[in-house]
Amino acid sequence: MPKDRIRLEETLELETAAGQVFRIKPVQGGRGVAVLPVLPRAARPRRGGKGGAGRPPSPATLKLRGMFAADAAGDGVRKPAEYVDWLLREEKGLKPATARQRIYKERRDFLSAHPAAKTAKAARKEAKKAAKRGGRQKKAAPSGGGRRGRKPSAALEKLRAKLEKDAAAGKLAEPKAYVDWVLKHDRSIGLKQARSMVYRERRAVA
Repeated sequence: MPKDRIRLEETLELETAAGQVFRIKPVQGGRGVAVLPVLPRAARPRRGGKGGAGRPPSPATLKLRGMFAADAAGDGVRKPAEYVDWLLREEKGLKPATARQRIYKERRDFLSAHPAAKTAKAARKEAKKAAKRGGRQKKAAPSGGGRRGRKPSAALEKLRAKLEKDAAAGKLAEPKAYVDWVLKHDRSIGLKQARSMVYRERRAVA
C-alpha cells in the first residue's frame, strides 16, 4: 500500500533516491498522466541562438552571407526571391518553403547587424531622387520681366498698357469702362472673358 495519496491537479516533479527527476503532469482532462524524465542542466542539448553555440552554418549559408555583404557594398541587398532561387539551385532537394524561411531569416539578421546596409530598392529610390535633383533646373524668367506662360494676346497687351498709364496718372476707371473698351477693340472676345481679363489685370495695378 502506498504511504501517501496525492491528488494530481498540476505538474509535479519527483526525485528518486538515485537523483533522477521525473515530471508528472495530468493529461486528457485529468483522466491520465504523462511522466517525463527531467535531464540535468549540464546534460541538456544546447540549441543555437543566444547562449548556445548551435550547429555550424552550412557552406551555402556562408556563401549567402558573403553575397549579402557583396550586394550591400554594391547596388544594395536584393529582394528575397532572388536569393531563394539561388539557394534552391545551390542545395538540391531543398523545399521552397524551407529555402524562403532561411533566406528571410538570414536577410533580416544581416540587415539588423548592419544598419548602414541598404536594400536594392532603397538604393534605386535614392538614385532616382538624386537624378531628379540634378536634372531639375530653374526656368529662366521671360525677358523684360513679363509674366510666365503663353504669349499674351494683342488685346491683353493693349489693356495692360492702358491700365498702367491710367494708374500712373491716378485716373484708374471702374472695371465696366475697361470691359467696354476691350469689347470695342477686340470683337472676338466675349463679355465673360472680357470681364475676367479686366478684373484680373486691374487688380494687379490697383
